[in-house]
Amino acid sequence: MAAFHSLLGMVRRRRWLMAALSVLLVLCTILIAARIWIASNGGRAFLEAQIDGREAGPLGTVEIDGLRGDPLDQMSVARLTISDEDGVWLTAEGIDLAWSPARLVSRTVKLDLIGADRINVIRRPILSRRDEQNSSGSSNWAVSLDTLAIDELLLQEGVAGPKAAFEIDGNFSLPKTRTFELALTALPLEGAGDRIDARLTRNASGAFRIDADIEAPAGGTIATLTNLPEGENATLIARASGTLESGDGFAELKLSDATVAELTAKITDGKLRANTTINAERLPVSDRVRQLVGQSARVTLDAETGKKKAPFELSANVASGTLSANGTYRSGKRDLDGPLNLDLSFTGFETLTDFSADLTFTGQLADPLGIPTLSGDATLNRRDGSDLPFDQISGPVKIRSNEQTIQFEGQLAGKGILKSNQTALRILGKTPSVQVAGEYDRTSGELSLSPSTARLERGRADASGNVSTRDKTLDLQVKLQNVSGLLSTAPDLSAGGLLALNGTFDAPNISADLRIQNIDALNAIAVDALGASARLRGDIQRKGKTFVVRSASLEGSNLSATGSGRFAASDTTDLVVQFAQSDALSISGTQIQLRNGTVLLTGSNGIDAVHFASSGGRLARDSVEIEGLETTIELQNEDNSWAGPVELAGQMGQQPVAVNATASWADSVFALRNISSRYDTAQLSGSLVYGGDIGLDMNLNATGDRFAFESRRVGLFDVAVQIRRPPEEDASIIASGDVRDVWLSPSLRFDSVTGKIQNAPEGYNFAVQIERDHDARPTSLDMLGSADFAADYPSGQIELDGTLLGEAVRS
Repeated sequence: MAAFHSLLGMVRRRRWLMAALSVLLVLCTILIAARIWIASNGGRAFLEAQIDGREAGPLGTVEIDGLRGDPLDQMSVARLTISDEDGVWLTAEGIDLAWSPARLVSRTVKLDLIGADRINVIRRPILSRRDEQNSSGSSNWAVSLDTLAIDELLLQEGVAGPKAAFEIDGNFSLPKTRTFELALTALPLEGAGDRIDARLTRNASGAFRIDADIEAPAGGTIATLTNLPEGENATLIARASGTLESGDGFAELKLSDATVAELTAKITDGKLRANTTINAERLPVSDRVRQLVGQSARVTLDAETGKKKAPFELSANVASGTLSANGTYRSGKRDLDGPLNLDLSFTGFETLTDFSADLTFTGQLADPLGIPTLSGDATLNRRDGSDLPFDQISGPVKIRSNEQTIQFEGQLAGKGILKSNQTALRILGKTPSVQVAGEYDRTSGELSLSPSTARLERGRADASGNVSTRDKTLDLQVKLQNVSGLLSTAPDLSAGGLLALNGTFDAPNISADLRIQNIDALNAIAVDALGASARLRGDIQRKGKTFVVRSASLEGSNLSATGSGRFAASDTTDLVVQFAQSDALSISGTQIQLRNGTVLLTGSNGIDAVHFASSGGRLARDSVEIEGLETTIELQNEDNSWAGPVELAGQMGQQPVAVNATASWADSVFALRNISSRYDTAQLSGSLVYGGDIGLDMNLNATGDRFAFESRRVGLFDVAVQIRRPPEEDASIIASGDVRDVWLSPSLRFDSVTGKIQNAPEGYNFAVQIERDHDARPTSLDMLGSADFAADYPSGQIELDGTLLGEAVRS
């Protein structure tokens, strides 16, 4: 009693201790009251109200009725329903649950009884989609179920084939130790007669036993759920017994009494050898899987058992290739001790992707049960006859995957890439290489491309950006550095700058800001027009098969151009290009300045028409000058042949000058026909054909009744020039003419000059006749000769015969 008073006095003196004891007393009172209340009618009603309307994951909404008993010991539910968006799809009656919640403290789920009088699955549910939740809980729990008893599991017609009913019995025990026991029996009450009888046990000494028999009649529940072909039945038998030092077992799957899969296993002195054979042609799998696996697939496993570190080797031989793997399994930690070594040969790409190629891979798979990382050497080879744009792609790769992302990197080299395209071959080279790295987010579907580099024949391309596989959008940037090979005639012509691709897959935007360099590799005319380098910019959007050119520009030192419109190879095209030339260009000694102009490219099925027009230009050669030069070209496309009028007009001195012709381009042959020109009293006509088997064929004829140049003039004239040069042959040049009333000076004139000039191997041969009827100083002279202008100074010979200004001449 004295001790009690002493304790009471201590509590009184320490008020904080009194407060703590008071709080503890109140909590104990609340817990006791809650435990008593939860088993009361009011507690059960509260619990039932909390359950009603709750969602059971993707299965639907739960409703219960008739909750009886103690929810923390043994309880029953008279009726339970689960509903989806179309209504009730499952009902359960007479549900019993007996369990021990206090065992949860020791990480043990102890279920004494789960039973039901009747479960009726009315139809297949409509599952709702939900985001997957990561679980951070440990799996080191003991779970046991003493009795599972369902008097009747009723599957209505359409749930899993015809209407069927089963009686379910079973139990399950998985302690924290390595022992376990599982038993499940499903006996048919109604339907086709599906039957399941399975038992798996392992005792404390390590002895195990497996006995399983499954019968699936044709058209029954299991046959429907596994998609067995109509009329096929299946049986599965599995037997195994022994220890980790010595044991054996087998399993056999038959379809309509024909074996389609067979497993045999034997343990001798702690060494396991397991063999599996599979005939996928009879299995209820897709046609694609049948082709990949084949009729005689074999899988072999060799491993050491009963060790903390157990080495193993796995090999598989299927119709689409072979796989071998080896490693060491740590039984205590249930993972691998080090990486898994892999060797893969796969020939099934044509089945999976419709392109014909073979893949080989040699490498390692690290941490396959955690965050797997695949690294090694991969080679993809094109098969003969395949239309793939490469012969081979090979190199080291590394892929790291977790629940959220897939990270990848590789150093790949290509052979025979786009080898049939000469332009691509010049740019890429024979063995281009690509250093690529990036990350793919499984949740968002975003592919992030880290700075990656492609090394080409000359130059490189660096790319980075993002691609959304879910939204089907992209945002990529590419930097070109001295990429050459754009033109076969100018291999040193190169480009550098930025390319950007963004937008949706079906309508991406393409923007470019490039510097075209080494233009002198083209020709001197291009250098005069653009300088040593030029800037090329563009903003283009692809919509289906149409390219919408919002803007495009070319900026050179002497020539600039801007364009916009739309282009489609097989749809409406309407492109407009405006150009400006600031200074004259020298072309074969002729100074040409077009000044300003427009190019229109139009058509209903690609480019069907080309319109070119310029004004305010100038043309000059020697003493000939044409001011106010205007050009117009109209070309129409018909059956891949281009043709249309060409017009040039201007002012030469005080006289207008004009040239008209019909231009055409077909089968690599360019032609100017119906050439006609008029200047003062002179007229020019003829034709020019160049290309193909013709080579060069030009015929020009100049006529008129008079023509004056400075102090000299002629009267009636008719001059013809013919030039022919077939491919791989020398040119033939013939000029002939008849000119009357030739005034060279007031004291020197002739009535007529006729002649012919023709090229020859040694130069030119000519024959000229000069005539003048004069009483005192007549002229009638024949001139024959040859001339050679190939040397540093001209040479040749001439023969004169006749009368010149009244004097006899002969030499």
